Amino acid sequence: MSKSELLKKVDAYIESGIPDDVEEAERITYELYQEARPEYCMGHDEDFAEIALREAEAHARVGLHRDALFHFLEAEYAAGASSPASKEFSKRLSDGIESVKSELDPDFFKEKVVTRSPYWLFDLVRDDARVRFEIFHLGGNRYELTGYRLEGSGSALIVSPELECAKMVKEFTCRFTSDDPVIYEVEDLESLIVDRVDFTGDDELAFYNGETRVFLIPKADYELCQADFC
Repeated sequence: MSKSELLKKVDAYIESGIPDDVEEAERITYELYQEARPEYCMGHDEDFAEIALREAEAHARVGLHRDALFHFLEAEYAAGASSPASKEFSKRLSDGIESVKSELDPDFFKEKVVTRSPYWLFDLVRDDARVRFEIFHLGGNRYELTGYRLEGSGSALIVSPELECAKMVKEFTCRFTSDDPVIYEVEDLESLIVDRVDFTGDDELAFYNGETRVFLIPKADYELCQADFC
């Protein structure tokens, strides 16, 4: 069964309102999304906008409004980057965004995000991507961090619900202020190649290449602003 046919099945199950059907629709949607997102980032999946829309709606139905907005922004970006969306899609998207935004506190939305959980770095390093990082010391305990997706890793879809921004990128930059200096664990600082990012038990952010830890950022405040998406 094609993705478009599965999406029609999902819609029919949701419309039925039968709990078992709705549960099955959400299972299908999740599996479609997990397959389609990396394909979209490699430039191959034309159904991603429709799939992301339904993933957003699934999160909205259970009250996960931040996550729903994340996926609505994915759908909006993917639709805008392809052929014009249908009127039905556009209405579902605009209604969905308006609905979840009304459920979020007005203070949720910002022009600048400062957090100790830089979710965008996990978007940059995901789906088996390999990323080269450059770290520039700005003075004191301030740094600028830029990641470049390597050849064969496709692009990264970076999404910030708080900033209401989404963008497909090959490279992305943010800044951070750390409690202590960055710890490098390889000799070649010109080749900081990473394929995985994890938090340690002490809330430090560790960057790995395979099983080798390449560098570690101590507890830090990471910054992201709307201008980073321009």
